[in-house]
Amino acid sequence: MNVFSFAILFSSCFKIGESGPECFSEGNVVYITRDHPLFRRESRRSVTTSMYIARLVTQEISMMKETKSPRVAFNRQSKLLKDAFAEE
Repeated sequence: MNVFSFAILFSSCFKIGESGPECFSEGNVVYITRDHPLFRRESRRSVTTSMYIARLVTQEISMMKETKSPRVAFNRQSKLLKDAFAEE
């Protein structure tokens, strides 16, 4: 599974607000809340922006797999992050 094969949309059209979720998904689309305090903080630093977005996307992908065990979902997310940022 390639993290980047999923569509990623920023919720600029949606006014979810600061108290809304960091992200959510519908089908294979992951929506990231741009007005969430963590997004605003991390987007100021280019070094952390890609890792922050990758964490949110891999979190949603892991949850899409209907895993009953949280440990399996965390392990899946860890593997996806490792694969996404592996140095070749």
